[in-house]
Amino acid sequence: MTAPADVLRLRTLLSARLTRDGATAVCAVAGVSPDGRRDLVQLLAVDVGGDEWAAPVALTRLEATDTAPAWLPDGSGVVFLSDRAGERQLHRVGRDGAPPVALTGRPWGVCGVEPAVSPDGRTVVVGARAVPPRDRSEPYRVTDEMWRLEGVGLVRDAVAELFAVDADGGEPVQLTDHGAVPVSVAWSPDGGELLHLSFTLGERPCFQLRALRLADRAERLLWETPFEGFAPVAAWRGAGEIVRTGPNRALAHAEPLDLLVTAAAPDAPERVRTPAADGWLFGLLLGDFAWEHLQTPRIAVADDGGEAFVSVQVGGQLQAWGVALDGPRRARRLLAGDHSAVPLDAAAGRVALGVTSLHEPPDLWVAEPSGAVRRLTRLNGGDYPRGAPFDVLPLPLSGADGTALDAWFLRPHGADGPVPTLLAAHGGPHAGWGQMFGFDTCMLTAAGYGVLLVNHRGSTGYGVDFARDLHGDWGNLDASDLLRAVDAAVAARLAEPTALGVWGISGGGYLAAWLATHDDRFGAAVVESAVLDWTINAGADIGRVFASWLTRAGEAAPPTPAQRAAQSPASFAANCRTPTLIVHHEQDLRTPPANADSFYGLLKLHGCPAEMLRMPQTSHGGSMGLGHPRARVVQNEALLDWFDRHVRPRRPDV
Repeated sequence: MTAPADVLRLRTLLSARLTRDGATAVCAVAGVSPDGRRDLVQLLAVDVGGDEWAAPVALTRLEATDTAPAWLPDGSGVVFLSDRAGERQLHRVGRDGAPPVALTGRPWGVCGVEPAVSPDGRTVVVGARAVPPRDRSEPYRVTDEMWRLEGVGLVRDAVAELFAVDADGGEPVQLTDHGAVPVSVAWSPDGGELLHLSFTLGERPCFQLRALRLADRAERLLWETPFEGFAPVAAWRGAGEIVRTGPNRALAHAEPLDLLVTAAAPDAPERVRTPAADGWLFGLLLGDFAWEHLQTPRIAVADDGGEAFVSVQVGGQLQAWGVALDGPRRARRLLAGDHSAVPLDAAAGRVALGVTSLHEPPDLWVAEPSGAVRRLTRLNGGDYPRGAPFDVLPLPLSGADGTALDAWFLRPHGADGPVPTLLAAHGGPHAGWGQMFGFDTCMLTAAGYGVLLVNHRGSTGYGVDFARDLHGDWGNLDASDLLRAVDAAVAARLAEPTALGVWGISGGGYLAAWLATHDDRFGAAVVESAVLDWTINAGADIGRVFASWLTRAGEAAPPTPAQRAAQSPASFAANCRTPTLIVHHEQDLRTPPANADSFYGLLKLHGCPAEMLRMPQTSHGGSMGLGHPRARVVQNEALLDWFDRHVRPRRPDV
């Protein structure tokens, strides 16, 4: 269960939806094809209302990518998106064991926006192209600042409109004509309106939230906010009111989101509902294999409109909160304990939760109206926690300025005394480590390594100042926090000081490269999908967001060339003597491959032992995301091989 290829055995919960009566859940569960070459997703029905745990019932087979399930109101079946016939189309499947039926046959398929079923069950709204796609062999001219997007490609290629489809099939009817990218859509409880969010193109792109009245196709623009990295989230709360996030500054400006209640009208007053307490609404904890799907921001509103259920990062946990939508600002935590819980849906007083920890991949749980919480699935059988052979030891720690830090040492089972230790730097950078499953930690601890996790400066879940300390000062407090954690692990006789390594992905790859070029204590570094030269990374998909990170809060001018150079690991490549493996994905638009090309060339030029692993088909999070299981295996093999070669672990006999 801990060899590099064992990652292919994982089954991962992506999403879940409840029937109106809360008695059954449909889960989208990811797995791998028998030949190990394709990631697939199947739909499972899970009994929620029974007194005893029951095995899930397969609604679809593990033979296609079946995602975004939504129940028909009577619970007789599910509509979903599937590529089983080639292009992604809308499908329907019943609970009688009959095969799925395609409801659309659009020549260019439908887009990834989750389908929305009308309250009467007659109509499903999907997103789809309204005009033929461009000829991709032809030259094209770019005028928009943000012209491509990670995971999407050329943004104008993703333009689509909303279409209404009969739940029994038929010709789709076009509802919108905005020339934008649909993000989400939801029916009002009375079935009279659609609440839809779209991403608009142009010199300064933005998100627009609109209400479309079906009777006469009249639309109201409810809210507009500039693109700052993340999409807003919105949901209906009864007739005439919505619950949404705001302001949309979490990524670019390290400002936590608030949960707001407003009327479904333009320029309506906002009522802040998020409690004035520590916590980061929709904060991210880094994990492995499709972790981002489970953490997709969702607002699940209770049937009576009294609460909204959301995930909130508090330190190293994602907590499921029920936030009161009226009266004093208050929230309740649905599930206590050493794990993370993410609300996935709510119906009939029940809340479906995705629950995970450092020791177990996500499974479906349910919170009952009584307050009781029950586990409903064991998607990986008995493989975990048995396959996570480590103890989690909190490591008391403070930064150089006295700021308290969270750190955890994952000590291999049976270890006695200091062990070879690998410092794992998380990406984001506005994210964190904590109770989120990762296969890498299972594999490395099984090989005899201790793994050190640190929520350094820049992490979310610890307040605005903690997150913003990184801005304009990359490589200072963040790197110092990591090195102080290493010192603490050595002082506690957990880490062997002569056998240390460091690795990270994205922002964590940046820190791995920074430490490798500024400190000689590490025997090896693995740098994946990293920003290595901030001038090169001006050409990233969200270059303006990155620019805001290179100056201190309040500085309006773009970063100078000197500021970019001073915060770039590539500027210090001549200092590096740490054997460094660079892993980069050739479809990466967030940290373009030229980062790796330049850094690798500089390391070689200055005589540093370096190798580079290129992944031709994957994008920024390619070794963790859905799509290419072979990339996950190759990355695991490379990680273990590089540290085995250069850190010289004292591996246990097997």
